Amino acid sequence: MTVKELRSRSGLTQREFAAKYHISMRTLQGWESCRRTPPQYIPTLIEYIMELERRINDYEENNKN
Repeated sequence: MTVKELRSRSGLTQREFAAKYHISMRTLQGWESCRRTPPQYIPTLIEYIMELERRINDYEENNKN
């Protein structure tokens, strides 16, 4: 999955996504426009973090008292 696809899936704007994952706006824009290519581990790491956040949110929702 590309960084652009991950951001789209997250529902965040470029500015929000860049801030959340500590990526400069210019770098993110370069990746999304295919002018630059992120290191292979970046999309994998972001996808992992997004999945972990989803699981934590699911857990918290299911364990409300």
